Amino acid sequence: MKRIVYLLFFMAAATTAVGQNDWVVSPSGHRIRVSCGEYNAFVTQQDSTMAGHVALPDSASYWEYFFEPDADWPYDSVLHTVPVTVVEDYAFAHCRRLTGITIPATVTHIGYGAFSYCTELDSMAVLPGNSAYATPQGCNAYIDTRENELICGCRRSTIPPTVTSIASRAFQGIEELAAIVLPDSLEVIGNYAFDGCTALRSFHIPAKVRSVGYMCLAHCRGLTSLTVDPDNAVFDSRGGCNAVVNTANNWLVVGCAATVIPGDVRRIDQNAFVGFDSLRQLTLPDSIVEICNFAFQDCTGLTSIHIPASVFYIGNNPFAGCTSLDTITVDSANTKYDSRSSCNAIYDKNNGQIVSGCRSTVIPNNTYRIAPYAFYGIEGLHRIVLPKNVFSIGEEAFAGCTGVTTIISANETAPQVSWGTFDGIDPDIAVHIRRGSLASYTERWSHFHNFVEDFPVGLDEPAPQEKDYRVVFRAGLLTIDADHPLPLRIYDLTGRLLHSTVPAVHTTLHLPTGTHVVLVQAGCHPVEKVLTTSF
Repeated sequence: MKRIVYLLFFMAAATTAVGQNDWVVSPSGHRIRVSCGEYNAFVTQQDSTMAGHVALPDSASYWEYFFEPDADWPYDSVLHTVPVTVVEDYAFAHCRRLTGITIPATVTHIGYGAFSYCTELDSMAVLPGNSAYATPQGCNAYIDTRENELICGCRRSTIPPTVTSIASRAFQGIEELAAIVLPDSLEVIGNYAFDGCTALRSFHIPAKVRSVGYMCLAHCRGLTSLTVDPDNAVFDSRGGCNAVVNTANNWLVVGCAATVIPGDVRRIDQNAFVGFDSLRQLTLPDSIVEICNFAFQDCTGLTSIHIPASVFYIGNNPFAGCTSLDTITVDSANTKYDSRSSCNAIYDKNNGQIVSGCRSTVIPNNTYRIAPYAFYGIEGLHRIVLPKNVFSIGEEAFAGCTGVTTIISANETAPQVSWGTFDGIDPDIAVHIRRGSLASYTERWSHFHNFVEDFPVGLDEPAPQEKDYRVVFRAGLLTIDADHPLPLRIYDLTGRLLHSTVPAVHTTLHLPTGTHVVLVQAGCHPVEKVLTTSF
């Protein structure tokens, strides 16, 4: 008996190599990446160049090796063969040349997004004998028969009448899915379920649906008809608004490019309009009190937005990535936010921070914080000027602002930054700072390498290093020609505003005799002092 115990202990201490990553040649001749465990194998992330119709293997093999203590070479080995039971999350994601897939009878789990962005996928099949999945009536979709849940679909899918749930990312990135009919049995639409289905033109939600997932129709830029069955007890599309509204609390959950926000909606839910680049006009009714995180992210067709007086909560930048946005205004009666000095930004009066900006924003002098994501993805922002009171810049506040060529910061102590604050901005651009502040900026702003100490102490606003406009004044006529639209403001020496113009590439003004200060906000650039002169 002691001998048996010793042998078992010895083998346990000396055994290695359970759980290996390897390739298996499938019945269709494709090399499939798998990970073997002691009892089963997993189909893992595949090469995105995989093409054609793939039949997954039903088994995989691995070697188990046995070593003496401290030995370099095994004294024995055993070949194990285990069934393929799992297709992992995103296993075939972005395999855009994949045209068909067949799973064996052994597979009992298919992960979320396993076939996301497989844009040419036309055929989905299951071999006989599978106890977990089926493709009933040739529906070209994988149905979990245990839960009546559609796990993955393709551009040729039809949804069987027994399905009660569509899984997260089931149709994500299926760009050529032109139409889909949701069955009356459906109750749940998962997160990102139809994200990126750009060919969809209409979408109807049946009466039994009680849950609509996060970003389930994001980036469906062609969607112009969004309706809810009138018998649905949870959601509605009141007044033909082309949106999904939670009936009980008047929250707009999902919108589209053709949405007209109803006058009784109180909240725009997070990511409700993400990626609708054909959304050109937007009117927020006076009933709105909340605009949640990233509500209109990547609506690149938007050029202007007005925040009504009723709004008292704005989440993480609702207009992140709105690259065409030039005008942001806030109703003067709003008690929480404003757009002071025509700054083209949303300013939180309670804490002195910019919540949301655009490519035409002029950061006001009394700004103390730049909120997380405030300028996220604004590719047309060319220059950043941070007034001397700014002491904190949130995470990813300027991330994705790839067009920035100059930064000017007036604070003698570098503002605190957070994770990814300047991600995507060239680290070699010129960062203009006050004389004597190099040590602070070098320590805190490690993203950048080219600090220029040419901002004199005592100067509230730095002069620009280059201009993309021309100023001419003759006989009382001021003319400014610019490379892109920019606004103009003219003050007298008391600080009284005499003229304010909308952004234009050509501006002509007749000025009275006197001394004037002309301020130009160079398109996506900061306010800069152009001249002080007697006319």
